[in-house]
Amino acid sequence: MTRPGADAESSWREAWRSLGIAEPPGLLSSLIARYNEPHRAYHNILHIQECFDALAPAVHLAERLAEVKLAIWFHDAIYDPRASDNEQASADLARESVLDGGGGRDEAHRIQELILATRHDRPVELKDARLLSDADLSILASPPERFDEYQMQIREEYSWMPREEFQFQRTRILKGFLERQAIYQTEWFASRLEEAARRNITRELATSPR
Repeated sequence: MTRPGADAESSWREAWRSLGIAEPPGLLSSLIARYNEPHRAYHNILHIQECFDALAPAVHLAERLAEVKLAIWFHDAIYDPRASDNEQASADLARESVLDGGGGRDEAHRIQELILATRHDRPVELKDARLLSDADLSILASPPERFDEYQMQIREEYSWMPREEFQFQRTRILKGFLERQAIYQTEWFASRLEEAARRNITRELATSPR
């Protein structure tokens, strides 16, 4: 079983301590097992690590850093490529886990809302939600080799879908990012990643079969 880096695991424990909540026994192992499910080519433990890597230099932007860290851990906890409610199910799991651990309803609700921001279907208002959304989308601005690998991993997760249908849906999503005024919702991420993300997406759309 693949495990995250030490910094990701320490972020998990630090988050619970910062919230003043006892870490629920066995919960981290359960999440790691979920991220190691065989159908996950991209939405796996490496993705969680990459989110933490993206967040690390921008932690000063967080209003409630512990909540952002837990939201990263939970945001793809439930992932079925054939389902349309993964973010909602993951957000609900996070809320229940925080409440079961003795956390307050306000904390549980905020973490739930952060995770729902990773649907990336509309601009979000909460500062921490914008931060989490940008960390989640940092893969779009990765070096070309990693971006190409990411594209192949997404295709692998949707291998059950006919290629033409997948290409149509994937093109629609990528064009949607380009049509936004900005892909990244925080000035910090936009100033550092926006141009690279747009280059990667433009290149992919120009070379992918129609």
